[in-house]
Amino acid sequence: MRILGALTPIDIPVSGFRLHRSSASATRGRRLLAADGEVARILDVALDDLMAPGAVISASRERWRRLVVAPAFRVASAEIWGATAMVLAEFLVLLGWTGVAS
Repeated sequence: MRILGALTPIDIPVSGFRLHRSSASATRGRRLLAADGEVARILDVALDDLMAPGAVISASRERWRRLVVAPAFRVASAEIWGATAMVLAEFLVLLGWTGVAS
């Protein structure tokens, strides 16, 4: 695995934590392990799929008895939202992506 660099730290209001993010490259087939209680599942998604037209959607979630609408990614039969979507969006912007929610 090769560390590529750090991304901007983000504050997560739900937990009160500050997330310090890094990007890395790894060879295909490398086994990734999900942290219990932190990661629902690991998706192997191509960058082209994340940057494809229509990959960004508006997702609705009920949080604290309020409806929250935020951008999310719909790829690989999954909806990626919240902090994970924020991490992906910054990474993709660094690669030149200019996607918008539909």
